Amino acid sequence: MAGGTFDISVGKIRPGTYVNFEAKKTNSVEKTERGVVVIPIAGSKYGKKGAVIEVSSSNADSLQSQLGFSVYDNEESMLLIREALKKATTVKVYLMNEGEKAAITSGDLTATALYGGSRGNSFTVTIVANAINGYDVTIYLAGSKVEEFTQLSTVEDLIACDSKYLTFSGTGNLTEVAGAVLTGGTDGETANSNLTTFLDDLENISFNAVAFPIENLDASAFASIKSKIKYLRDSLGKTGQFVVANYAGDYEGIINVTNGVILSDETVIDAVKATAYVAGATAGAAYNASNTYLSYDDAVKVYGIKENEKAELAIQNGEFFFSLSNDGKVIIEYDINSLATAASIGNRPDGYKKNRFIRVIDTLLEDLQTEFPPARFNNNQEGWDLMEGRGNAILKQYEADNAISDVDYDNDFLVDRAKSSGDGTYINVAIKPVDSAEKIYITVKTE
Repeated sequence: MAGGTFDISVGKIRPGTYVNFEAKKTNSVEKTERGVVVIPIAGSKYGKKGAVIEVSSSNADSLQSQLGFSVYDNEESMLLIREALKKATTVKVYLMNEGEKAAITSGDLTATALYGGSRGNSFTVTIVANAINGYDVTIYLAGSKVEEFTQLSTVEDLIACDSKYLTFSGTGNLTEVAGAVLTGGTDGETANSNLTTFLDDLENISFNAVAFPIENLDASAFASIKSKIKYLRDSLGKTGQFVVANYAGDYEGIINVTNGVILSDETVIDAVKATAYVAGATAGAAYNASNTYLSYDDAVKVYGIKENEKAELAIQNGEFFFSLSNDGKVIIEYDINSLATAASIGNRPDGYKKNRFIRVIDTLLEDLQTEFPPARFNNNQEGWDLMEGRGNAILKQYEADNAISDVDYDNDFLVDRAKSSGDGTYINVAIKPVDSAEKIYITVKTE
């Protein structure tokens, strides 16, 4: 379905739901669920290029055939997934590249890793005679048994088993193999074109946040990232934010992480890797909640802690960073995005710098797209009344959740009946998002 913003003087060609958010107002509906993160893996050691693998806490240990590793293995790409899952409900892993497939030929049988990558070199195949009939074929990955097929007689029998890990080819009878180790698997190179393809693919992937835990991104890559999130939000009507490291994007759709943490096992999560956790925390946060002062799970130190003056400057520059609370916990200092110069983006009010504010308007946009799809209502008096009724129900729920305040139910959701005609309906919505009490000023007077 088409979406995005609209120019009232031009209109739109495609049917769709178009929503403009304007900094206009200074004076029971199911909400969209949150918690979905996308993480691109550059230089992955196993997997199909362009594959999107959904990982959650319930299936995290059952995806080894697609990822080549258990999510709990000591492998950097798996670490990123685990960090995101600390707060996200679903992590969509996107594999940016694919290398050469490992393989081995023994007699009339050839075994080839299902996907490319150096992890394929960790596969071993054994074939032993079965005491009752035929042969048993066992597949090992890094020394652990992952599949076994019993009482087979021919290569064709093995092919028919449809292994989740290896592709078998050849003809004839099986023979014993003591332990054939696959070789030749290599990791694919990550080029600029891989990032471009990933960014384009995001147009068809739903998410609340996207992490970019990719080393050595250059100015061109950052420009492409900013251009894409602006296009997704402004032209396609998609919501969500991109999380990058050390990039002053100056845009509410980009969160700029500028330091990291050290975990209890001394694993260093630098700013680049920390994008995974921040994206998880951003996606997993309720739309009416802030992540300011949220504790980082299992972190014991700040990696690159900022002293007071540098911290104040970082906030002014729209940096998202970690600090220590008074009781020594590693926390998110301030749940802000990279928008630093509001005047450069259509005179955005300061609220647009706060991620809670963005989550409110993003969630509202998604709810409006759900409640007001093309062709649900008639474009006449009866339809307009129904639309305003549904719209006020949404505002009532948001107000009840302390996401917005000061709702005027007579004026804050109105169909512009003078402009609405033909197949074009114009609706004006005014909201005042509620912020969190994040700066507490207390004056104590003594006598």
